[in-house]
Amino acid sequence: MPAPNTRVQRTRSSASRHRAPLTRHPLGGQIIAVLVFLALVYGCYRKEPVYEPKGPILKVFVTADGTILADGQPTTLEELKKKFAELKAKDGAVWYSRANPGGNPPPHAMEVIVAITEARLPVKLEDQGK
Repeated sequence: MPAPNTRVQRTRSSASRHRAPLTRHPLGGQIIAVLVFLALVYGCYRKEPVYEPKGPILKVFVTADGTILADGQPTTLEELKKKFAELKAKDGAVWYSRANPGGNPPPHAMEVIVAITEARLPVKLEDQGK
């Protein structure tokens, strides 16, 4: 009686390549692509964290004629710089807006922006006036 065949015999002429568990299924590659796409979409639609100042907020508006308003009160650039120093000490922030935000800036608008950056204050640029 012949000896039994104990070797495992291949059913194919060449060895099949090893596949990862998700790609063994015919739709495995598409499933991975959909998951990556959904992760990208979710990542793009997350809202950015909103900065919440710990201290007071000073609302600064520059009118079309160049008048500087701090919390609705007319002020000079020198007075505004002093208010910025006080605001920095209190860990505050500035909300800045100007007349005609889509057009040319009014007089003193750039000087106010420079003063804000020199004081190293957080600033929120608003589209609407006042």
